[in-house]
Amino acid sequence: MPAHDDVEEFAALLRGLKARTDRSYGSLARRLNMNTSTLHRYCAGDAVPLDFAPVERFTALCAASPEERLELHRRWILAVAARGRSHASGRRAPRRTPPRPMPRRPTMVKISVQGRTSTAVVLEALRVRVVGRDTPARGTVYAMEQGCGGELTPRSFAVDLDAHRPTVRSLAGADSDKTIPAMRMPYRVSAQDPEVLLVKARVESCDCRWYLELDWSSQGRTGTVRIDDHGRPFRTSGITGLPRYWYSGQGWTPADE
Repeated sequence: MPAHDDVEEFAALLRGLKARTDRSYGSLARRLNMNTSTLHRYCAGDAVPLDFAPVERFTALCAASPEERLELHRRWILAVAARGRSHASGRRAPRRTPPRPMPRRPTMVKISVQGRTSTAVVLEALRVRVVGRDTPARGTVYAMEQGCGGELTPRSFAVDLDAHRPTVRSLAGADSDKTIPAMRMPYRVSAQDPEVLLVKARVESCDCRWYLELDWSSQGRTGTVRIDDHGRPFRTSGITGLPRYWYSGQGWTPADE
């Protein structure tokens, strides 16, 4: 497929997600911590982000389904490769395709939390539920991006799935030179004061299936939201000893090269 087609198909998916929201380019760009012109160039096919992190945040804001996020990531890989080929000086490197990938470690789950009105919603507790453990899966591991992006740091949490009874632990973070304190629950959010929670789950000794539960309360009402992979538990497996690849811009490359 010509390079232009790969880039345009990626941009068309971005435009389709953006069209489902009631937000302008400027509103989305502010939430993504990027320039409005940069976001517009991505959606127009005039540029391709070198890191997937801003695209991942974009899918969360547009409420993309897991299937849509997976397809967008596939198109992003093709678009980055297409731009790399078009910028190459007449020499094409062979593209390597690794075997079927395994769930990577750690698993990072982003949760966008926002009230529907100005009335505060109190986040009471965040828990992890483990529903199955097996021996670590066999397969191949690949890294989907390299380097760091200009992401606005969310509230961070860590889960050690190797623990007998895993818990969700709040962590301090940083945004440029400013420290982001660890979130202490109960914590209030509203339509005007949203939060993004980033849960990073790690495991070494097993192939683990798990989900999260978020307790909330508002004006005398209470509830619990289950957070999973589109109705199925998340899956995180140890990767010690497995072959690993990273995406170099011209194809999949073994991590030891």
